[in-house]
Amino acid sequence: MNIKAGQLQTTEDSPSSSPGEFWSSLLRIKDSDDVYEPFVQCTICQQILSYDVKNKTNSLKLHVQNCTIKINLPKSAMSIDCYTNKIATLSSDDKRTKYGLMKTIKSSADILIPDRTNISRTIKQIANEYRLKMNEILRKELKQKASEQLSADQEPTLHLVLPWINKLKIFCQIKADDLAVIKQFKSILLKFINEKTWLTQLHDISTFLHPITKNLSFYSQYEKSNIHKATRRMLKTLNILEENQEIQQIGPNINIAKPKKKPKKMRKDDYSQEDVMLEFALASQDDSSEDDEDEIERYAKAKLVVSNEESVLQWWKKWSINYPTLSVLAKSLL
Repeated sequence: MNIKAGQLQTTEDSPSSSPGEFWSSLLRIKDSDDVYEPFVQCTICQQILSYDVKNKTNSLKLHVQNCTIKINLPKSAMSIDCYTNKIATLSSDDKRTKYGLMKTIKSSADILIPDRTNISRTIKQIANEYRLKMNEILRKELKQKASEQLSADQEPTLHLVLPWINKLKIFCQIKADDLAVIKQFKSILLKFINEKTWLTQLHDISTFLHPITKNLSFYSQYEKSNIHKATRRMLKTLNILEENQEIQQIGPNINIAKPKKKPKKMRKDDYSQEDVMLEFALASQDDSSEDDEDEIERYAKAKLVVSNEESVLQWWKKWSINYPTLSVLAKSLL
């Protein structure tokens, strides 16, 4: 308080809302504009005390009483035991709330409390980082492409279910450098996908019947074998084997023209059906070397090329001579 410098003034006027005799020992402080500061000065000990009308004046009254007692006591009676015994009778809460006196100047509060502008900037920066991470997980383009392709009316979609679910689960994989809240967010998304998706063996067979994803790279060899067996059972159930027994099957050694141009690298946010299925079909395809293999085995091991311009049903129509029974199943199922 720059009282001596003349920036602040003291006055003996007591507040009308708080009468009391103890105000005769206190001086209120005001600035040059006659605006009262939330501090008073004790005329006995010259200490600066905090004052707030809302918090009442109990602490000020006690301070004046203690100062008056100290002045009236002889110096020989004011021993250390006198103060220690008195303080020892007070609880910690009383010391902190009732008897705690603020002796620092008002400007020191700015040192203890950070700048609100800096706090706002920090919170905004953290929120923006979380927003970017969540946008990376829930890409609008990915969600839109998946919805469009899986809900198409003019094209088969059953064979796309497994590749798309696999891609969505990859996006929910937890990384080592992910923050705790991002890990929790991904776990909730993955749990939601697992609870809301209901897959049957028809999805496996449909994925196998597409020439791009027929290798079922995300399955074990045992699971692949079970899908092949399920396909054979499906052929028998639909009596497709009996209807095509007399059709002469052509061997698996077929020369297939490779595309002349290397396909362009797709953008990160551009998801076509072929990209999703090619990602699902990562494993290499083996050549067929046995003559006694059935049609399913020959189809599973053959290297095939699919044009982006033709649909899966058009492909099966073109290759129905080589795989007569599977082509009938594909037309029925897809």
